[in-house]
Amino acid sequence: EIITPSTAYNSEYLQSCFPVYLGVLIHHNTCSSEICTGPCHFSVLLYDCSINRIYVRTFCDSYDSSILKTIFVQNEIKELITEEKISLKINITPIKPIKNKIASERRFDFSNDYEFTCFTYLYNYMKLLYRESSLEKAIVSNISNESDFIVLDGATITNLDILVNNFDYTSENTLFKTINYCHTPFGQRKLRNWIVTPLKNIEKI
Repeated sequence: EIITPSTAYNSEYLQSCFPVYLGVLIHHNTCSSEICTGPCHFSVLLYDCSINRIYVRTFCDSYDSSILKTIFVQNEIKELITEEKISLKINITPIKPIKNKIASERRFDFSNDYEFTCFTYLYNYMKLLYRESSLEKAIVSNISNESDFIVLDGATITNLDILVNNFDYTSENTLFKTINYCHTPFGQRKLRNWIVTPLKNIEKI
């Protein structure tokens, strides 16, 4: 098997307690939602190889791709499978998708064909790494539902030094570093998630 920066799963290769994602991004001209809320339409898939979990979301966005940029600021994506020419101003290795069609019962785990197309690109890339079998048992879930959370966009997370400071782009003197007293990696993951997606649903709080 072949290990890449976004597909490391062994603790010996993981340099951080935070999840690192292999991303897939496609832009489509037709909207899959009954109520279209923006001129641009995207489907995003994030694969966390360390826990074998897939997160997907299809959404409408503005011309400046504000929702898309927020997803990329909130999550550490090391590699991105895409053909899209979108300036996200972040350092991610682009990968050209392999478009071979696949026959998989996993199609029913996704809410639309665009998300399954993202999975197809992911499957073909993992097959190139001789690791496609791991996707058979991968758990599929949705990227956080905005109705339950306060939306902190990418600019807010960056400007308020929440995860990385604007001086030397490290975690020093950030909000997360200041309040992080967690003793386990998964505790730190949970705290990070709470900070970038704070709950506004009273019942869940």
